Amino acid sequence: MAVIVMHKMMGLLMNGQDDGCVRVVQAAVHIGEAIENEVRIHSFLERTKKFRSRKTIEVDEDDSLSKKAGDSEENVKT
Repeated sequence: MAVIVMHKMMGLLMNGQDDGCVRVVQAAVHIGEAIENEVRIHSFLERTKKFRSRKTIEVDEDDSLSKKAGDSEENVKT
């Protein structure tokens, strides 16, 4: 979060009309938006990670079920 704040402040300082001055309200709004976007990205990544883990669990269960079915078919044939 500190990196986000520093990055936004430097951007505002470089683009500002005054020499080395930034309006506090403008800085607070930009920093707030950046942090909201970062939280949104983080929650999206967490959701996709959970979805991927559920998907791999389902695939693993399907593999184990197919192995069991294959074993039972071999037992029936013999």
